[in-house]
Parts: sequence; structure tokens; C-alpha cells
Amino acid sequence: MIKKLLIENKFIIIIAFMTIIIISIPLLQKGLVIGDDYEYHLARIQSIADSIKAGVFPVKVHVQLASSYGYGSGIFYPNLFLYIPAALNLIGIDLILSYKIFIILMICFMFIITFFSIYHITEDKETSLVGTILIILSKALVLNLYHRFALGEFLGYIFIAPVVAGIYDFINKDFKNPMYIFIGFFGLINSHIITTIICICYCIIYCILNFKKVFNDWKKVLKLVLVAFLVLLSTCNFWLPMLEQYNLQKYKFSEPWTSIQNDEFRIIDVIGNGRYSIGMLLAISIPILFIQLFYKNIQKRTL
Repeated sequence: MIKKLLIENKFIIIIAFMTIIIISIPLLQKGLVIGDDYEYHLARIQSIADSIKAGVFPVKVHVQLASSYGYGSGIFYPNLFLYIPAALNLIGIDLILSYKIFIILMICFMFIITFFSIYHITEDKETSLVGTILIILSKALVLNLYHRFALGEFLGYIFIAPVVAGIYDFINKDFKNPMYIFIGFFGLINSHIITTIICICYCIIYCILNFKKVFNDWKKVLKLVLVAFLVLLSTCNFWLPMLEQYNLQKYKFSEPWTSIQNDEFRIIDVIGNGRYSIGMLLAISIPILFIQLFYKNIQKRTL
């Protein structure tokens, strides 16, 4: 059966392999492409590996950072996926190579989960393949990986498509595949909090725009509540300590320390001309799926 599936989807597999190779070219070269935050994220991975070696798990405070005074990065920045390169480093693989293997594995995972998420919406393999390629090779992803070295945003980027597929399933279908929205938000919370908040806002807006469909079937609403509870329960090891620390301590980000005027930028930067990946993420990834949804709805009405 597996052989038959491979033969039937040979073209998709070849294109997927080529796409992954293209986006991974900088990782396949000697050395590491130096981005803005490379020191911080590599230090996180190394610190996790060192802490586990010392018998500390889970790693919330990175004791090797901040001149060995310790830095509570793991309290506000999810570490779950970083245990993968840390584990590779623990078995003797060089830190840089561990990072590269981890990123390539996550790109492969992203291709698979994005393809199936789009396919769940469109039910068309060719459209799903094109949409996945556009997202994988998007400027936002390239900048996150190689220019900004924004590891958290890159990981969060992976789980946007399943969130979109999940909320679409909830609104427009019978919600028999709640795994999409569960995987999406589980991955987001364990990757990047800002991207999580953006996706929550997107889901709320989409539900408001489809208010009548939301409350047509209370069983679906109860199932969504159950999924949300399971997401919170399965990620409480991260967000409970985070909220506890936020309530007990004062932090720079929770106190007024800047003004809007100090952080303003042009509209063109928001839609992708500059380096602001969140704006580019919204401008490139989600509209691709919306265009396809609009096209499919038009098709259904004309049939």
C-alpha cells in the first residue's frame, strides 16, 4: 500500500524534495549563515544540552547564560522543540550541525503539515502543492531563517496552516478533524507567543464574520471548547510558569519604556518590503489560503 501511494504521488514527492533542497541550500554549505539572533538561539540550544547533562529537566532557567548568573529565557520563550537539537548535541553531534539537522527536519515537517492543511480546505492536490511551495519559499520564511535568525517565529510559521485549516473545518465543515486546530495551537504555544496571539485574533475575526454558522451546531461549539481545553492542558507546563512569573515580578516589557513614535514604520514595511516578518507572514501566508477559499466558494455557487 505504501509503495502504491509513493507511485501515485511521485510528482508531488519530487517537487517537495526539490523545494526543501532549495530552501535548505544555505544550510548545506560549510559553516553557518550568521543572522541577527544567532548567538542567542545557539546559546539556548547549548544551554539546554548542558542542563540536561547536569540532570536539570525541564530547562526553564538557562544557568550558563548571562555570564553564568542564569537567564530565565525558558520561562517566557518556549523550549519544547529545541530539545531536538539539544538531544543531537548530547549524542556527540556538533552544535552547528545539530542546528542544521533540526532546521531541515522542521522544514520537511512544515511541508507535510502545510500540504495536508491546504488539501483539507481545497481538496485539490495541485493547489495544495502550489500553496505549500509559495509558503515554504516565501520571503518571510527566508528572512526568519537566514537574515533575522528568528527561530521562534520560524517555528510558529510552521503551525499557521493547520490553524487556518482547523478553523475552516469548524466553520464550513462538520469539524470531524479537530486535530488540525489542536496541532496548530499546540505547536504555536510551544513556538512563539506573538504568532499565537495573531492566530487567535484571526480565528476570532473569522468566527465573527461567520457568526450564524458558528452557532448553527452547538455540538461543534462544545467540541471546539474541548479542543481548546486540551490545548491549554497539554501546554500548561509552559504558560502556567510564565503567568506565575509575570504576576510575581516586574519586567521591562510589562512597564512603559517606549512610545508609538519610537517604533512607527511605513505601511510598505508591514506588507513585506522591510524585515518585519510578522507583517510579511500575514501578507503572504494567510491570503494565499483565503484566495483559494474564495475561489472554491465561487465555484460551488456557479455549479
